[in-house]
Amino acid sequence: MHCQVRSPDQVLFEGDSTLVAARGTQGEFAVMDNHAPLLAALRSGALRVHTPDDHQQVFACFGGTLRVADDHSVTVLVDEAIPLNQIDAEIERLNGEEQAERRQILLQVRSTHE
Repeated sequence: MHCQVRSPDQVLFEGDSTLVAARGTQGEFAVMDNHAPLLAALRSGALRVHTPDDHQQVFACFGGTLRVADDHSVTVLVDEAIPLNQIDAEIERLNGEEQAERRQILLQVRSTHE
């Protein structure tokens, strides 16, 4: 199935996928090929896109929506997403208690997907 992950300012992923997993308001869920149409709100957490070559693209996602269209394509519109390979740099940039929750989400995504 075709998948696109977009933030307001860039396309983070576009290509074929076999599974897309995200954290919704009711918990983690996944969509696969031929999934029924769906619109889901996303919470902060890991967003994983599995590709046909058995790789996965992992992002720390901070809110957004996931849509499965009638043609079974998946579009993920995120408020913000940080690719796994950029999480360490983002953690170093953060300081102060007001960003503790953001840091915790980044650490959780990094530790479960490295």
